[in-house]
Amino acid sequence: MGYMQDVFSGFQGVPVTHSTNKRQGEVALVTGATTGIGEAVAYALADLGLSVIVSGRRIDRLEAVAETIRTKGVDAHVMACDIADASALEAMFADIRSKVGKLDILVNNAGMGYQSDIGDFETAELSLALAVNVTGAAICIRESIALMEHRPGTAIITVSSMAAHRVPPGGFGIYSATKHALRAIMEALRMECVKLSSPTKIASISPGTVATEFHKLFARSDKDPTEKLPFERLTPEDVARAVTFVLEAPAHVQLNEIMIRPIGQLG
Repeated sequence: MGYMQDVFSGFQGVPVTHSTNKRQGEVALVTGATTGIGEAVAYALADLGLSVIVSGRRIDRLEAVAETIRTKGVDAHVMACDIADASALEAMFADIRSKVGKLDILVNNAGMGYQSDIGDFETAELSLALAVNVTGAAICIRESIALMEHRPGTAIITVSSMAAHRVPPGGFGIYSATKHALRAIMEALRMECVKLSSPTKIASISPGTVATEFHKLFARSDKDPTEKLPFERLTPEDVARAVTFVLEAPAHVQLNEIMIRPIGQLG
């Protein structure tokens, strides 16, 4: 707790709009920003006037996202990094400190998972899911805390999943376990911030079914199994709106957990 005490004291085709400059001079980091929810969040933050650091593995996609952000009249920084690599992640934050110099908002969006039953999961896949969804996310939180001034307006936001609140049937056990773990980390962080009188907002956003590439990867399929669902899925922009909702709430308002489901989704 002593370390924390010391620290706290101290997508293609998206219409281009120009930033409102509401939060000019502030800097946000979005992980997993190459596509889908992360890309939409990066654009939404740029629309608020923030400079945005986009992070992910695919440098070509990061450059494309950064180019779109710059058309909005704000700065964009590209930090290619595999969140599963703890050393690379720590080096990325060292680069942020030296090249950007500050951080006001973290959006922990990077995540992964594979469909598998508890009785026959692959050990390597479990290790990867933990490395990305738990260890990598926790490192991002820790390193962001050290970079933040912890004044009103700062925030640590995690894009989680409805699987953090329940265990869906059909091979979601390992994925759900990692999301439950991250939810516990975020709740512990919230309590630490309260204890230290930090004004930094702590929020977890748990979407239901979102139309992204995740479902193909999860199902190990060339086809998205959610396309046949009998309801309209959420879009990445729907989740991005929840992120800006957290940030634009009054300074004394904590939206610690937001669950978003498509109308018609049962679980």
